[in-house]
Amino acid sequence: MRLRKILKDQKQLVYNAENQFRRMYRKEFQYYKTLKDVQVFTDYILTSSWFKRRYKIKNIYAYYTRKSVAYGWLEDDITISMELPQWARNQLTILHEIAHGLCNSFYTSKTIGHGVKFADMYLSLIRRYLGLKLYKNMLDLFIMNDVKFF
Repeated sequence: MRLRKILKDQKQLVYNAENQFRRMYRKEFQYYKTLKDVQVFTDYILTSSWFKRRYKIKNIYAYYTRKSVAYGWLEDDITISMELPQWARNQLTILHEIAHGLCNSFYTSKTIGHGVKFADMYLSLIRRYLGLKLYKNMLDLFIMNDVKFF
């Protein structure tokens, strides 16, 4: 029971940092109108040598959802899928959902959620695909919000 509370708290801390980041740096990362545009970004990630060297993922698919939340998961050993409502079609949320899929491909524990390993994976994706400046800004917000990461 205590582990669930810790993970729930960590999830809220990650969301707090993300919400602050969105307010502060909204104009510094890309928003997409269509899922086709999202696919161009995810294809860019998949074909980058940095990603290929580190991960065995070969496909990332985005689907529309009417739900109010975004959701990413590991479909099979080589495929990450995500459901993205309109508001979630931006680089930050896409990297967040990809981090969930990558964590699921690396770790078998169902407790990964928004835990330490997720936060570390997410930060590495931000550094690579949003750049050093935005990475440092998110890192500062993680520290200020007491988000745990490696």
